[in-house]
Amino acid sequence: MKKTVQLLIFLFAVFPFASSAGNTPVIVSQTDYPEYFYGNTFDKLVLDFRVMLGSADTLNSLTVENIGNARDGMEVNKLKLWLDDGNGKFDGFEKDTELGTSSSYENSTNNWIFSNLNAKLKAIENRLFVSVETLNKGTAGRFFGFSLPAYFDANKNKTYDSGDTGMFFTWENGLPPTKLVNDDTSKYKIVTGDPWKPVVVITNLINKQTIDGNSFTIKGKAKDQGGSFPDVIQVCIDAVCKTATGTESWEYVWTNIVAGDHTVYATAKDFSDNVGQTESIVVNAKKTAAIFSKEKSVVALDKTLVSADGVDPLVINVTVKNSDNEAIANKIIFLNEITATGAVVVKSKTTDSSGQVSFKARSTQPGVKSLTVTTEDGDTVKDKFTVEYVKVLEDIDYTSGRWIKLADQTAVYFLDKNNTRHAYPTSAVWESYFGKDFSKVEKVSGAEMAVYSLGRNVPFKTNSLMKIPSVNKVYYVSQNAKISWIVDGAAAKSMFGVDWAKKVKDLPEAFFTDYFAGKNIE
Repeated sequence: MKKTVQLLIFLFAVFPFASSAGNTPVIVSQTDYPEYFYGNTFDKLVLDFRVMLGSADTLNSLTVENIGNARDGMEVNKLKLWLDDGNGKFDGFEKDTELGTSSSYENSTNNWIFSNLNAKLKAIENRLFVSVETLNKGTAGRFFGFSLPAYFDANKNKTYDSGDTGMFFTWENGLPPTKLVNDDTSKYKIVTGDPWKPVVVITNLINKQTIDGNSFTIKGKAKDQGGSFPDVIQVCIDAVCKTATGTESWEYVWTNIVAGDHTVYATAKDFSDNVGQTESIVVNAKKTAAIFSKEKSVVALDKTLVSADGVDPLVINVTVKNSDNEAIANKIIFLNEITATGAVVVKSKTTDSSGQVSFKARSTQPGVKSLTVTTEDGDTVKDKFTVEYVKVLEDIDYTSGRWIKLADQTAVYFLDKNNTRHAYPTSAVWESYFGKDFSKVEKVSGAEMAVYSLGRNVPFKTNSLMKIPSVNKVYYVSQNAKISWIVDGAAAKSMFGVDWAKKVKDLPEAFFTDYFAGKNIE
């Protein structure tokens, strides 16, 4: 092992917008390379350097010179730039902050380029690392060597352009003033098979951390050494291991946590059955009482348009859960109507063992009502929502009366006993009553037509089947333009025979609002 040597360069720097100026060093610590860099491996440290800034600044671009004969795209896959996590040593993928990946290789300067870094560096000391990731398709024996080339800004625009070298900051200029070389080298060696373990990291737990609650999502990342990919990630808690969701980015939902200390670690297995493991850590769990959760509770309505006949119900199904996604039983739930004077309780029920209640709300008065669902503790299960109670249409006999049209138009109208005319919106609606027979239709003058006020459209004949183009549902038409969705083909077959599908008539979507929904047919 060679004795560590430091190359220290002092640059007298003037900061145009800083309040002080002084000596700004760049320090490169000599990194001892291993004898070989093997193919298909990553996090191989090649540069370890410190940048001392007089004030906080942004590192925008950086070049790293290739002084070996290992080639980009053959022996070298990419370089990565890291900021030390604070422990004073290179950890790479496991702990350090990745600032960027070499975006290109410039043959004219033999430099890897780190551009668009936008790396925020602090005043005084910043410790940075450069690591190499290798490929397994190069030539054995080629060697790796790296340096920080001297600052060179050809057009003096303080921004990296092709052919430039060095570090490019927002305010700082001229770093480093001379080339800084790591004087060690390593040979390239091709690997047969995949002998390397994957690296796995827990990213949101540390040793002696305290967690609150009855559940916690453990998150992490994994990467495989050896050119493969992580296959299975497991999280082990007190020696009980469970498979996590995801691989290179993974998570595991730890539920039903018992209060006290727990030993936690994660493992990663690659497709070659190599297994890597994190260090074991101890976390302390403080179990807290689960509370009502609006986010996990559900309020479902069977419809929002209801007949104001005192019979047709609005069905409101409520499921109440706590923050652990568990059902809350024996809880009183209120259905409230918002009136001009405030909220009035319409109904109340107590949840069953599944945390559920079901309300049915009816009305004989047309209009829009605003409702809320709350608990006995004053928690809101569902914020204000509206339901419209619609007037039941009169049952008009569309087979008895007069049928009229203008001589020069095709539109046909039914004239009821009150001399209100009702348009047949499509030929299919007419045919549901009379087929192709138009012999009943009278031609009237424009003056006479104008006398008759226009009413609602004629609906399909009772006992018809209809559908609209955008929804894959077949509806049964009953009296007063009420429609009921036939939930499955078996129900349709039992009602209308094996050829029921041939009886379905299409209705343009523009006329769908002529109808209102009844109960589904199952």
